Amino acid sequence: MDIGAKLRAARQKSAMTQEQAAEQLGVSRQTVSNWENNRTYPDIISVVKMSDLYAISLDALLKEEEKTMSDYTEYLAQQTDTVQSKKRLTKTIQIGIYLVVWAAIMLIYVIGCVRLRTPEDINYGMEGVSRFTIRSGGINDSLFDTLTMIAPVLLLTLTAVLSYLIGGDRSWDKRKWLISLFLGGMFGIWMFATEEMSTWMQVTAADPNRGQILRLMICDLFTVTGQIAAVSLVFLAIGALTAYLVRRRQQKKQAQ
Repeated sequence: MDIGAKLRAARQKSAMTQEQAAEQLGVSRQTVSNWENNRTYPDIISVVKMSDLYAISLDALLKEEEKTMSDYTEYLAQQTDTVQSKKRLTKTIQIGIYLVVWAAIMLIYVIGCVRLRTPEDINYGMEGVSRFTIRSGGINDSLFDTLTMIAPVLLLTLTAVLSYLIGGDRSWDKRKWLISLFLGGMFGIWMFATEEMSTWMQVTAADPNRGQILRLMICDLFTVTGQIAAVSLVFLAIGALTAYLVRRRQQKKQAQ
């Protein structure tokens, strides 16, 4: 018996019409008819749904020696490879967008020239250690100051949004929780390469506070990394919880 005949027999045994089955599966009646007449094959998700709907095991649906069943299992394997490829592409796009924005924000600082601020901008509370900022040669001070002010906010917002999306994406599995370390580390690297290094450039080799300043910079790096990682974890959890509640709502709707 081929897959289409098995699906038709299972539906009829469940005393369901094609219209009723289609409504429960979220497809059209014509789609169910095509499956049962082997005009097209159902995807693996639809097969699992029909297994539950018709109260028949997947083994009973798929285990067969005939060529038609062999063709179908090959089709499922191809579909699985396609799904996995799409998942990998989605992950690549998500991380790629983050890295592009991260690099663009970093570029705002790198393409400029170094400008020494007034003594009022003393960093770490140490006398004589003035803070450097970066100024773009083609951008006026007020505009550039605005860009440098919103840069950390933009990066933090991007971190939160990406964490939320990954949290609700089941394709990441348990590895999604490790992304918080990556995002925290990238934010820490950005801060260290801009704000902290601008201060370090002002410290001379003969400065007696050189060692203390370096220790404070490293401490800041780990502190910020941990804080951003914690923020990422919170939004990962929110995304995962939201996705779970949506799935539960859909399951209850299908059960009714």
